[in-house]
Amino acid sequence: MSLRAWNNYYVRLDINSLQLDELLDKVGGRRRLLLDVKGEYSASQSSAFAGALFSKVTGHGATDWVAVCSQFWPVLRRVRKLAPDVEVRYSIESRMQWERFVAMLGRGDAARKICIQHQFLSDGKARFLQKQVVEAYCWTVDDSAAASRLIAMGADGIISNDLALLGAIND
Repeated sequence: MSLRAWNNYYVRLDINSLQLDELLDKVGGRRRLLLDVKGEYSASQSSAFAGALFSKVTGHGATDWVAVCSQFWPVLRRVRKLAPDVEVRYSIESRMQWERFVAMLGRGDAARKICIQHQFLSDGKARFLQKQVVEAYCWTVDDSAAASRLIAMGADGIISNDLALLGAIND
């Protein structure tokens, strides 16, 4: 069950909160886990947050099955420096973020995986990402027709609230 907060943002009321240690224990490497970091942080907060995240992930031996994504890229840059083995995905949903990511690719300074808002991904962007060998996972896709269209376009993965939809993609 979810409650619309504003625009296309929702608050999930049916999810029990877990501490990161508890979540890492429950997953225990049986599945890959994508941690979506929310919020903006000062430079010192980014460093402290990334350090705490790195400590938790490495402490649980999870560097090979945890990925971190965010629209707040300073945290991701810090995670990349602290833990180069942890997968980092830049989240993109605006022209400004897209342009920054493309510039980073040009400098050889970008992670090769992104999470992109599904309506923002166009045929041209999909072709560009494939040419640059960048994996793109589209969020939040809860419609099977949209999921099929995105996969046909070249999306490498789908992020959804609908587990049945995700299960049907592999069929």
